[in-house]
Amino acid sequence: MKFDVERRTHRRYDLSGPFNLLGGNGTPAHARLLNLSDGGAFVSLPIGSLPVCGKRLDVRFTVPRTTPNTRMVEEFSCRATVVRHQPLTDDNFGGVGLQFTPPLHLAIEV
Repeated sequence: MKFDVERRTHRRYDLSGPFNLLGGNGTPAHARLLNLSDGGAFVSLPIGSLPVCGKRLDVRFTVPRTTPNTRMVEEFSCRATVVRHQPLTDDNFGGVGLQFTPPLHLAIEV
């Protein structure tokens, strides 16, 4: 019997929000963040705009930061590589796995 081994080295957090990708042609793609870790992200994009595996992208997204008195977000910009595609329950959208290079230090608190 073969078991899948978890290869992720960074804890994933279920976060939702806008996630912007910019490829080599300069055209932005607006994705929806599904989960995030220091090592990468999983986002949802319309089927017609899925970037090919191996493509390097500039990405921009925000992470919520809260204190007892305020609600803020911190913006991040970095490079990411498309490492996988995954079908989603809505046939009009596909999931895209992105790997940040190098990994980020997001300091996500839940």
